[in-house]
Amino acid sequence: MVERKGKNTRLWIWVAASLGVCACFTGAWFWLQEQSVDAGPGSKILLRETRHDFGLIKANEYKEHRIRFTNVGYKPLEIIHQEADCGVSVEIFPPQPLLPGDSAEIILGISGIKQSGELRGMVTLGINNPKEPPVRIEVLAFLPDRGIDQEP
Repeated sequence: MVERKGKNTRLWIWVAASLGVCACFTGAWFWLQEQSVDAGPGSKILLRETRHDFGLIKANEYKEHRIRFTNVGYKPLEIIHQEADCGVSVEIFPPQPLLPGDSAEIILGISGIKQSGELRGMVTLGINNPKEPPVRIEVLAFLPDRGIDQEP
């Protein structure tokens, strides 16, 4: 009987030690997972499209186009710099910051008031993550000549 008790005791010690080691590794694994989320990339922008052709813009006509974007990073996204070439307007809706996984829209606008001919413009957006390069959206349109005989 005594030997049997000793074998059971050794078995229970082995089971307890095994569970302790497993718990230790499991705890370390969860700790590493939390650390990797915090140490992961910052904000990152994903655009649904990076080019839009407005086509023909008539005199005094205003057109706009919405481009959806998502923050696919692990930290809130802020657009800290936006620049648009002459003839193109840009607006971000809703205002920032944009939490990870959330989406918003960039509203591109163009009007045919003072230009004529082919328009090739660029919109540049810089975000609050210095490791990410600026995002560029190409904008195209055609504005017919506005001769003296045509209405403005």
